[in-house]
Amino acid sequence: MSYTTEITIQDGIIEVTLGDVVASYDDLFELSEIVLQKVVESSDSCVLMDARSAQFLFDTHDILLLAEHLDNSLVQTMGLKVATVFNAGNEKLNKVMETSFRNRSINCRAFSNISSGRSWLLF
Repeated sequence: MSYTTEITIQDGIIEVTLGDVVASYDDLFELSEIVLQKVVESSDSCVLMDARSAQFLFDTHDILLLAEHLDNSLVQTMGLKVATVFNAGNEKLNKVMETSFRNRSINCRAFSNISSGRSWLLF
């Protein structure tokens, strides 16, 4: 694991703050398992992923592999709603993530700021 996470729960939203480097599919897979475990433990299904401080070295294929893994794990039956917040420059990864997750009925959207992501989660 080459990245850091800080996880809190506030107003029914699981807030995950990422830092350092998310380097590979293995990191993405591990991160998804950590978040899903927190969803199960807390019974909260809204996740706000703040990735503005993280650097991403994986590619779009890794996102597709993760989406397929989540689909095969039936994550969409959990009622999960995920808002991710990225810095500018990650638009391609954002679009691939949104599209590949939504095509598998996983409710996920990318935002450029925290307040927009939080508002979408609470809507």
